[in-house]
Amino acid sequence: YYPIMKYITLDLPIDCILSLNDNIIVGCYEYNDTNNHRKGKIYSLTKNLEIINFIETSGTLDIKHNIKDTYHRSDNISDISNKYDINNIKGTYNNNINNIKYTNNNIIYCCNAKDISVIDENLKLINILETKTINTYLHICNNIKYDNNIAYTDISGTVNIIDNNTLNNISSIKVTEDILWTVMVGNGIYAGGDYLYHIEDNKVNKIVIKNIAGEEEILQNITEIKEYGNEIIIGTYDNLYRIDVRNNKIINNNKCNGNEGSNNGYNDLYNYSNKDKDNIYDITNNHYITNDITNNNNINNTDAKEHFILKEKLDICSWRIKKYKDCFAIASMYDGVKIINNKNIIKEYKTESMAYGIEIVDDILFYSSFYDKKIFRVNLNDTIEYK
Repeated sequence: YYPIMKYITLDLPIDCILSLNDNIIVGCYEYNDTNNHRKGKIYSLTKNLEIINFIETSGTLDIKHNIKDTYHRSDNISDISNKYDINNIKGTYNNNINNIKYTNNNIIYCCNAKDISVIDENLKLINILETKTINTYLHICNNIKYDNNIAYTDISGTVNIIDNNTLNNISSIKVTEDILWTVMVGNGIYAGGDYLYHIEDNKVNKIVIKNIAGEEEILQNITEIKEYGNEIIIGTYDNLYRIDVRNNKIINNNKCNGNEGSNNGYNDLYNYSNKDKDNIYDITNNHYITNDITNNNNINNTDAKEHFILKEKLDICSWRIKKYKDCFAIASMYDGVKIINNKNIIKEYKTESMAYGIEIVDDILFYSSFYDKKIFRVNLNDTIEYK
């Protein structure tokens, strides 16, 4: 049994949380604007928030669990095995790296400021690719052409595609002179930053779309991209677009009612299939929960069902979304963590700083408060009354 509420304070700001087997993996990132220095750590914790071990990194922005088949260790593993030093807190760690076979149950891809690295659940370094510029986002590819690849973006405006085993470069496409914040590789390759781009045969096109009125429009301030069949869902600072990629025409859009600027917008999209639910924004049988569920506005289209109409507004930016039973847990960035059902906010957990990282495992909610370097654990069964 886990206590209802517990927290641990680490020594760096916490921006991402991932559950892997019996461990909680936590990524930390800190930037010193005085000397332009970045640093980070990745911690392995028990579910009771006890530190198992940690590694130092160049600043961890994102961690993702490998969903591929067996990972074969790199041939040059002996050359890189000393890149990360394991700081073992409890017990001893076996540093023997010979004849290691990794499965999809224990591989983590890390988007660090100055490298892309692969580690196991014990934080042992498997492979590392040092990069020449600051990285911003990592995407594990899931289409046929790029099935064994990883795509990542950087501040120089480049989309890089690498092999997920060797980390060897497959292609690097210069997209823009500006920062890219996101990339999605599916039926096509799409990247976003100041604008939305489509990459095909190493050629880059800035996407010009036609809005519902038939007028041409250029999407700006791209924060999230999802692809479903012949459609892409684009999140921006102030709007959510559903676009038919065959003609680049907007099928529908949902404008965010909050204040203009990067404090709002669609930073995460969660989809699931449930035809019995008719109170959630529905796009071709996929339901999208975004931060706009917190605004009492109407969706101006004919084929979307009702979306969430909450009794209380949350005019803030939602950073990450997790599904929990019939509810959603939302890291609300500037206003802590919210647990919502289809009508109400049923629980709130305030944070002193920005709420970025969030994870749910075994009815336990883990979430972080960024600048005060805390990660919290809450037993949801003991704190939520369902309505």
